[in-house]
Amino acid sequence: MKKIKLYLASCVLFALVLAGCSKEEGTPSQETGNSMNSVEITFGALLDDLSQRAMSSSKAHFDQIPTCSGTEPAVARISFSYGGNSYETDVAILSDEEGYFTAYSEDLKIPVADGGVTVVTLEGFQVYDGDPDGDGELIWIAPISSEEGQFDGYVDNPLPFDIEVHDGTKPYIEVEVLCFDRRMVNEYGYVFFDIENKELIEFCVFGNFCPPSGRHYVASYSLDVWIYENGQATVQIYDDLTRFVTQNQAGEWSADPLCIVLPDDPDEEDQYLIEITILDGPQYDATEEVIRRSVLTDQEVRTFFDGDNNLEYFHFFEGCGENDNPPIFDDPRDDKFTYKTCLKGMNDSGVIALAAVSLEGSSLDVTILATGMAPGIQHAQHIHGFTDGTDAICPPESASGADDIITLAEGLPFYGPPQLALHTSGTTFPTASATGNYIYERTFSLDAAQKANLTPLHKKVIVLHGVTGDGSLPVACGELEEVN
Repeated sequence: MKKIKLYLASCVLFALVLAGCSKEEGTPSQETGNSMNSVEITFGALLDDLSQRAMSSSKAHFDQIPTCSGTEPAVARISFSYGGNSYETDVAILSDEEGYFTAYSEDLKIPVADGGVTVVTLEGFQVYDGDPDGDGELIWIAPISSEEGQFDGYVDNPLPFDIEVHDGTKPYIEVEVLCFDRRMVNEYGYVFFDIENKELIEFCVFGNFCPPSGRHYVASYSLDVWIYENGQATVQIYDDLTRFVTQNQAGEWSADPLCIVLPDDPDEEDQYLIEITILDGPQYDATEEVIRRSVLTDQEVRTFFDGDNNLEYFHFFEGCGENDNPPIFDDPRDDKFTYKTCLKGMNDSGVIALAAVSLEGSSLDVTILATGMAPGIQHAQHIHGFTDGTDAICPPESASGADDIITLAEGLPFYGPPQLALHTSGTTFPTASATGNYIYERTFSLDAAQKANLTPLHKKVIVLHGVTGDGSLPVACGELEEVN
């Protein structure tokens, strides 16, 4: 199999504006009188933007969701009911500095008894980039719940749901829509929908299995995936998703990488607990058991993005005597402790890097994949930390001097002195390519003093250095954390 070359990508967030014309089908009653008042509801759309990558066949319900596009949304087609009657209307969407929302519409004026409440059920919410009955294309849709829980973990509040409209109020209702969908939060007054961005991102896995003879076979395996929040697994979004090896027309055994789709909120860090279970293959027998486990962040998943349109995969080697590529998963069966970090750029360097460190006895394996480095020069890199138990951290922006630059010396009070220089050999550090990338892999045999200074590793950081003209300037920092 080809060797992974990871290029890290920045998160691209979508913010789209809704505007257009309204159309009605079965206009809501406009009753007025001494005992009836009318309350206008408004909907604010929360956009969960799905990646335009191919979805796993095991998630076929994503086919219901329209493909994300760069066109601007224009019209919301809203289906709702109350009082035993159903209605459908098209409403223009507006935007302001707080987001996007439906325009004022007489069709959304709800009759409410004086001092009473009318329960409105929102049953459909579709967004088009033009006239829904003309040349407009469906670009977002609010998903409908099912007994299978198809969108659990992806939206908080699928349709249908009820809205309580009180006399004398002006509620705004937030709706989650998919090209990706998101819940609408009730505010009282005219009901409007606010749109919030969200993405689905892909993560792919490929594996090899080696029996004691050492021969490599394409592995059969399965994945279990959970949303991971506040230190524990919550919603399981993949249960025993399986990739079996198959035979092609030439009689060769092969398998494609197994890809999963993960929800990513651009406004916060998302985490996912992923387990890989090895299965019997057509050319080998294996004990069915969990062989890899890790909690990955959305930023770490994005490090597998290769350019604008391609995606690299995580490659495990089970029983083959080789390190996984990259080694970001822990093997729950052994005493090997694995740590990882996603290094963020310092001093406006634009650097992003993924690092994995594993410690087994006195053997320390280090892998770093970096991009955005100054091309053509060596880059010093170290594991930094304190030996008195103090947690090493990456320095905040406030650590900089009057020049707004954090020097090596200004960072030392936060991340501590170097505890291990990550040389390629001798005193040589890795050299970035002409495009500013490098992959670093090395195994160290630690003496007792080195191991004592480096442990516990979850209290250490990795710092990368070097710009043209200043080889010591910190350009990226990441705090190590145990995989599990």
